[in-house]
Amino acid sequence: PPEEGLHRAASRRDQEDDRRFEEEPLSFHRKVRSGYLELAKAEPERWLVLDATLPMKRVAELIWQRVEPLVRSGAG
Repeated sequence: PPEEGLHRAASRRDQEDDRRFEEEPLSFHRKVRSGYLELAKAEPERWLVLDATLPMKRVAELIWQRVEPLVRSGAG
C-alpha cells in the first residue's frame, strides 16, 4: 500500500531534496500504484508484485527467488 511505502521512505530520508516525491499527495501515490499494478497484470512475467508490509528480509528473499534464476541463466 502507498501508506507503507511512504512510511518506509520517511524512515530512510536524510536530506531535504529527497522528499519531493514523498511529499506528493496520497492520491498521487495511489494512482501510481494502480498504474504499476495494471502493468503487472498485463505482463506478469515482467513484473513482480510484492507485499511491502512483510519484513524487509522476507521481501529481499522473494526478490532473490525471482532474480536468481535469471542471473544463473544469464538472462535479463
